[in-house]
Amino acid sequence: VRDLIEKIQFSPVVAAAKVYIIDEVHMLTKEAFNALLKTLEEPPPYAYFILATTELNKIPVTVQSRCQCFPFRHIREEDIIRRLQFIADQEHIDIDREALRSIAHVSEGGMRDAISLMDQMRSLEKITLEDVSQRIGATGQEYVEDVLTALEQQDREAVMKSIAKVEEAGVPLDVFTRHLLKITRESLHEAIENAESTDGLLTLQRMLLHAIRDIRVSPVPGLVLEAALLSLCEDSGDAPPVVKKPQVQEKKEPPPEKKEEVVEDTPEPEPEEKEPEPEVVVEAPAVSLDVLHEVWPTVLKEVSPASVKMSLKNGRVSKVEEGTITVSFTSAFHKDKVQETEASRSVEEVLEKIFKKTLKLQCSLEGGGNGDAAVEQEEVVNMADAAAEIF
Repeated sequence: VRDLIEKIQFSPVVAAAKVYIIDEVHMLTKEAFNALLKTLEEPPPYAYFILATTELNKIPVTVQSRCQCFPFRHIREEDIIRRLQFIADQEHIDIDREALRSIAHVSEGGMRDAISLMDQMRSLEKITLEDVSQRIGATGQEYVEDVLTALEQQDREAVMKSIAKVEEAGVPLDVFTRHLLKITRESLHEAIENAESTDGLLTLQRMLLHAIRDIRVSPVPGLVLEAALLSLCEDSGDAPPVVKKPQVQEKKEPPPEKKEEVVEDTPEPEPEEKEPEPEVVVEAPAVSLDVLHEVWPTVLKEVSPASVKMSLKNGRVSKVEEGTITVSFTSAFHKDKVQETEASRSVEEVLEKIFKKTLKLQCSLEGGGNGDAAVEQEEVVNMADAAAEIF
């Protein structure tokens, strides 16, 4: 800082101005900030300062008050994927689309981190999803579904086993807790939009927020997360609501009485063959867009596990054509989750149970196309709409 203050007194020789960029400015000491304060307050007319930081809370208020603040928001995953694909094409890097999505997800809205991670693997003949997973290590996302299912069923033993798996895999528990918080937040937004109860989600969110703060300072991080999740399995009003699947059972008293009468009058099996007919003949609703909108809440209640249910809530039925039901999503994360083989099969089984016929599920991103193809065809990137992620 002393050297900077000394050199800033000299006017620029070639250019019209001098621009000083101080990266990671929050690393300056208190004494350095105090020495720089006078220069920031009354800089020479040809001098400009750009102070870059990721921790604004560490910058003294006296310095902040003398600066114009421009907060940069996290970049959307789809925008990062599009940019990485452009770079890969220009640099002749062969990389799978799923690998790009994984890089974009783990970078958490940071374009620089995403480009650096892809650059580290450019020496490979072809970059696959497995290569990215090996490079970034385990994130614990694959264990989120187990924890959510255990919470829904209030299974304490399953909760403890899931946390043990996360620890054995070497996944940082604060990173894993962030995954849980992200899904909880998305589900909370969905519940508010659909005018549903948010008590259970708010309780889960509060528990996880307290846990992620305590994990960073606890000598036993696993104990903090275990205690938070197990407290949600207690038999109290604060526990997350368990969605019970409705069981449709038709109770018909007349058939048994009729059966007894038939057995007494005629020993022949004809009445027994005719008797099940009124139970078997069940009129299934016609498969149409209007009918699907009416039964969709029932589909959401029937679908399991909890993580698939949460992702499916992000979608809406947009088209029905020749036995194929198309569900549009606003989030690529939720689309990919429902599109997985086991998840889509679970939804198709519920649809078959309701409509008494085999139906195929197709997922797409809103705006047309089938997800990735639509993303590649978009020509305009609106960076002003980039969503700000809290964590």
